[in-house]
Amino acid sequence: MLTCIALWVVLVLCAAALWQSPLTLTAIYIAGSAVCLVLWWSKQAGVMYACGFVLGPGGELVAVAYGAWEYAEALFLIPLWLPPAWGLAALILFRLATSIGPESRRT
Repeated sequence: MLTCIALWVVLVLCAAALWQSPLTLTAIYIAGSAVCLVLWWSKQAGVMYACGFVLGPGGELVAVAYGAWEYAEALFLIPLWLPPAWGLAALILFRLATSIGPESRRT
């Protein structure tokens, strides 16, 4: 559980420090995604990542298109790094949930 929280803190700090360098931030998030998916791989984890990758930015696209907010350094209304950030967020939440659920006691 502490690993998930630490990873979330690192990802947030990367966004705060590197939002003006979207390609660098995107590369970091893609690399982080690859490492997390390899370390924590399961079919369910892959589905959670994919859902976060697609659904999170999809909702943000709608909100941005209707003027709810806007992003600096955006590409097609949202930053390039946003899909992998949402994918990682979903994966971290999934990992947290499964680490405290009844199934985690079997390992």
